[in-house]
Amino acid sequence: MTATRAYRIENQAPLLALTLVFRGMAKSPDTLGVIGLLDEGRDLIVNSFKLLTTDAMHKQWGLKHAD
Repeated sequence: MTATRAYRIENQAPLLALTLVFRGMAKSPDTLGVIGLLDEGRDLIVNSFKLLTTDAMHKQWGLKHAD
């Protein structure tokens, strides 16, 4: 993960741009193996993002929490 200072285009308000990267190897070289790897990566990035950001921001973004 990297965090970089950035500025909002509309009003130059400061913000942090987060970059989350997942790397891995598919369990098998076929389509199912690759799709499984992509699903795993997406889940890890989404859950990591939720942990790194606040509930107040989740509400502002309209993030839906799975129950």
